[in-house]
Amino acid sequence: MKRVLLALLLLAAPLMAFAQSQDRDDLLTPSGTLYTIESAASYEYPSINASSSRLLALTVQSQGEKPTTIFVPESLQSGANTSPALAYDSESDTLFVFWERGLNNHITSNLLFASYQGGKWSAATSIESADFHWCHNLRIGITRKMEQMVDGEKTVVPGLNVHAVWWDYSPNGEQARYAMLPIEKGGVVNPESIQRRDLATFFNVRDMAPDASFDPTVDREVLRHPQLFESPDHDNVEVIFGDIDSATFRQIRLRTQSDGRIRIPLGVRTGTVGTPRIKADANAKVSAVGAPGKMALYTIDGDQISYVMLNGETWSQSRSIALTSKITESSAVDVIRRMVTSE
Repeated sequence: MKRVLLALLLLAAPLMAFAQSQDRDDLLTPSGTLYTIESAASYEYPSINASSSRLLALTVQSQGEKPTTIFVPESLQSGANTSPALAYDSESDTLFVFWERGLNNHITSNLLFASYQGGKWSAATSIESADFHWCHNLRIGITRKMEQMVDGEKTVVPGLNVHAVWWDYSPNGEQARYAMLPIEKGGVVNPESIQRRDLATFFNVRDMAPDASFDPTVDREVLRHPQLFESPDHDNVEVIFGDIDSATFRQIRLRTQSDGRIRIPLGVRTGTVGTPRIKADANAKVSAVGAPGKMALYTIDGDQISYVMLNGETWSQSRSIALTSKITESSAVDVIRRMVTSE
């Protein structure tokens, strides 16, 4: 009976998620180019020949130029294309896009990936496709270095990899998922090279056991929003993801190892953090600024931004900043970011 109820919820949930903040992502490159990607109803663009009910529109605004809007080609083909997430590699000037495509009234969920380089889109690659699954709260990041054994010596070599985390619902339950995609010439090396894991599999049973601070009364919705942080040296990514059973966040550092042919992710467990006391709407987006150990989580709550700050293993009380015509969402987030870096 529980599986039947969850399957019904899976069919309804994406319909509720449309037009929410989960369906937009923004990225500003070091050179000042602003990328904004949104999921939009296809009828909003009558001049575009789209077979899909929802498509992905990417707006590009370079310094001193007017913004232009282009469309992710694969998102024009079929289904409802939602929940886009962006990452960028400055060395190759490549933009990476992840998104979810719902098919058959969202009975089938397909997680897709494409890159944009030199004004051209790569062919889309399917990361996961399954019936009665719903992937949301996507986050992606990149690494440019990886470990490799050469003549028995461990060395660091160049190697571009895209890392993605998301929250997965299925009739069997819910959990945080991870994928690593080896990239060459702007695209995935081959579909067989993609590594996929439940993030919990990087931990053992003892690691995942609830600790003494377990609090069953916290709002578990915030746990369904994994966060990913790129390292300054671009040799690893750090991930914070929720464990529903113990109502805690788990932390892990992920890097890539290669034998010259196959690339695999290696995980180093870096701690457990209790759940912050912040309310998160089921259709809202919980984002992070800072870095693991010194960060803030925030979400839009009506006409205000609610946020909590983490210092070490201790979360602050939930606070808020009222949004007005003069205090916009971006300016409020910038204030939170400066508070994180100054404390």
